[in-house]
Amino acid sequence: MKYLPRKYRESQADWFGKRGIPWHIATAMRNSEGQLQMMTFVHIFQNCNQDCVTVLAVVGDVLKQLKEVMPRLCRVHFRQDNAGCYHSASTLLAIHQVAKKYDINIRVDFSDPQGGKGSCDRKAATIKSHMRKYLNSGHDIETAEQMKNAIESSGGVPGVRVMLCGSQDNPKPAVLKWEGVSLINNIEYVNEGVRVWRSYAVGAGKFLPWSHFNLPEGYSVPVLNLLKDATAPKAIFTALTPRRESVQTQQEEEQMALGQCRRFRSIG
Repeated sequence: MKYLPRKYRESQADWFGKRGIPWHIATAMRNSEGQLQMMTFVHIFQNCNQDCVTVLAVVGDVLKQLKEVMPRLCRVHFRQDNAGCYHSASTLLAIHQVAKKYDINIRVDFSDPQGGKGSCDRKAATIKSHMRKYLNSGHDIETAEQMKNAIESSGGVPGVRVMLCGSQDNPKPAVLKWEGVSLINNIEYVNEGVRVWRSYAVGAGKFLPWSHFNLPEGYSVPVLNLLKDATAPKAIFTALTPRRESVQTQQEEEQMALGQCRRFRSIG
C-alpha cells in the first residue's frame, strides 16, 4: 500500500504533488487452546518496488519472526489477494524456497474476487486511526521513520510490530513461466512438486512436478534490508474478542422484531 505523508495543519499547497510511503501489512493468526490470537507485522519502506523480490523478502522476514515466537512451528497457510506481485509464477514458485529455508510447510490460498475486506484491511484501519491521533497532537508524518514513530507512539497498537526497511539490493530472480497461473487459486507444496486447484477443496487437484517448471538450481532467497527492528519489548500474539453489542441495542432490536411480528399478524 501507499501512505500519503501529511503535516500537522498543512496548507493547500502542501497537499499536491505528494509521493506515497510504501508499507506492507501481514497478519498472523493462530488457535491457542481454543482462543483465536493475532499478531500484525508492518514493514515500512523508504523506497521499494512492488514486485516479487520485495514480497519474498517480506514473507521471509515474517516466517523468521514467527519461528522465533513459535520454535515448533511447522506449517503455515497463506491467504493473499490477487495482486500481480502475489499471483505470479516468480512468487509462487520461489516462495517454496523461502519456506524451505525455515523448515516450514506452506499452502497458498487466494481470496475470492469481491470477497470483502480481510484481516489486513481491518488492521490497517486501526493503525491509520492511531496515526491520525499522533498527527493531530502536533507531529508530522512525512518520512518512513516518522511513520514508524507514529505507529509506535503512546505504547503502539496492541499486537503490532513495526519494522523500518531500506531499498532492496537483491538481484532480480530469473523469469519463470507457469502457463495458466492466473486461473489457479489454491496451491499445496510438497517435496516432489505442487498440487493446485481452481476452487478450494473441489476434486483431488492437479499435481505438477518440479521438473514441469524452469526452476534454477541455485536460487538465492531475497533478504530484507532491515534498518530498524521493532521497538523492544516486541509485540506478541493478542487474543481476539468478538464484537459485543450494548444491552440497549439488543433490546431495541428485540422490540423492532416484535413490532414487525405484530404488524404481519394484523395484516394477515
